Amino acid sequence: QLDADRYWPPANPAARAGDPPAAAAPVATPATAAAAAATLPVEPLRKLDVDATVRVGRLKAAGLRVADLLVTLRGKGGELRLNPATAKLYGGAYAGDAQLDVTSALPRLALHDRFTAIQLGPLLQDATGKQPATGTATLEARLHAAGSDRDALVASLGGDGQFAVKDGALAGVDLGQILRDAAALLHGRPAAARGTGDKSDFSEVAGTFQVANGVVRNRDLAGKAPAVRFRGAGEASLVAEHLDYLLTATVVESRTGQGGKEAAELKGVEIPIRISGPFATPEVHPDLRAALKGQAGKVVGQRVEKEVQKRLKDKVPEQLQHDLQDSLKGLFR
Repeated sequence: QLDADRYWPPANPAARAGDPPAAAAPVATPATAAAAAATLPVEPLRKLDVDATVRVGRLKAAGLRVADLLVTLRGKGGELRLNPATAKLYGGAYAGDAQLDVTSALPRLALHDRFTAIQLGPLLQDATGKQPATGTATLEARLHAAGSDRDALVASLGGDGQFAVKDGALAGVDLGQILRDAAALLHGRPAAARGTGDKSDFSEVAGTFQVANGVVRNRDLAGKAPAVRFRGAGEASLVAEHLDYLLTATVVESRTGQGGKEAAELKGVEIPIRISGPFATPEVHPDLRAALKGQAGKVVGQRVEKEVQKRLKDKVPEQLQHDLQDSLKGLFR
C-alpha cells in the first residue's frame, strides 16, 4: 500500500495548519500540486536502461485511489514504454499503453487509455473536490503530445476517442425546471415554482471526440433522459480551461419524466441550452423564447379552434341556418 501524495510538496507551502483558506483561492488538491511540479527529467530519462514490473496492492496518487496496479516499464536509449499498465479503480478497470520518446530535443508522448465501468462521481470528487457528473463511464482515448512540461504537453495535445455514460446525472442543469418554465411561458401561466434539485438525470449519453492543440471537440453527443432526448456539440479548451457547449433537448411524450405533465405539453419542442464559461464556474443559459417561437403559433391556433367550436355548439340549429343564409346573401350582393 502506497500513498504517493505524502511525497508531493504542499500546494501552498506558506499555509500553516489550522489557517483558514483565502476566500478567493482555488481549491488545492494533490493533483494541482503534482501538475505544478510536473517537468520531465529529460537527461536522466535518456540514460535510463530498465526492464521492470511493479505491482502495488493499493495506491493513492494525485488524489486518486487505485488497486491491483500492475505496470511493466521498459526503456533504453531514450525510448520508454509502460505496457501493460492495468489497475482497478472506482468500481471499474483501467488498461493503458504509454510511450515516451526523449531521443530528440522535443520529448514526445503517446497514450492509449481504456477506462471501463468507472463510477464517475467518486472519481471526480477525489480528483477535483466536486461531482459535476455521476454515472457509470466507459472511455477510450488515443492521444499524443510533445513537450517537457505540463503546459507544453497540454497545449500540443491531440488525438481522438469515444465515451459512454449510463445511469447518471449532470449537476448544474435542471432539465425538469427548464421544461416547467417553458410550459409556463408558452401558456402565459405564472413562472413555475423552483425545484429543490439542481441536476438532470439521464439513462445514457455517448459520443466521440477529437483533440487538437489542447482543445477537445465533440460534434455527435446523443443521450436519453426521462421525457427528453438530447444531442450536443461544442468544445473545451484544456489550455484556457474554458467550456463552450450547446445542448439541444427535444421533448418526447411523457407525463412521468422530468417536467411531469408540463413536458407532455411541449412534445416535439427543441430547447437549446448553452453551457459556457470557466471549468470551475460554467453558466447554463436555456433559450426558451427561441424554442417556443414555432410552438406559440400552434397554441394560438388551437385556442382559436376551440373557441370557434364552443360558439358553434352554443348556437341552436335554426340560428345557424339564419346565419348561413345571411352570409350567402352578402356574397351575392
